[in-house]
Amino acid sequence: MWALSPSLPRRSTATAMAAIALTSSPSLAQLKSVEIMAPANPGGYNEFATQIKEGKLRALAIFSPERIKGVDIPTFKEQGVDVELVNWHAAIASDDIKPADLKVLDGAVGKMVRSPQRQTIAAEHGWVDSYLPADQFAAFLQDEQARIRTVLDDLGLLKQ
Repeated sequence: MWALSPSLPRRSTATAMAAIALTSSPSLAQLKSVEIMAPANPGGYNEFATQIKEGKLRALAIFSPERIKGVDIPTFKEQGVDVELVNWHAAIASDDIKPADLKVLDGAVGKMVRSPQRQTIAAEHGWVDSYLPADQFAAFLQDEQARIRTVLDDLGLLKQ
């Protein structure tokens, strides 16, 4: 997703934007070596929070659909750019998982996510809780794949 992030605002606004090619999420040194890098890191605010708070980096916008609690950085949407991209993680089972096993796994993950221990860790790290049970996540993933496929097609990166 990182590699596609510069294309999302450009696609939304039809504005020419310069993108700097990086092989992965940028390091602090890479970010400091350019005057402007837009966008910087979708969903990865915590990776650079200290440098932003210390004034070593300036965030122009975040990709999240809403502002991050306690963070004074506007979203792209607030600035008139209809784009969002969140940094999500998932535990994904094989297609041939038995329904009973999926139910057990889904229940265990849901219980863990709601646990006080996990909630404390999430608060300490500034994580936004976007947990979805298996069926809802499957629908989200289908929508996300279609959206990213459209961006890849627009960029001419899909095999014909």
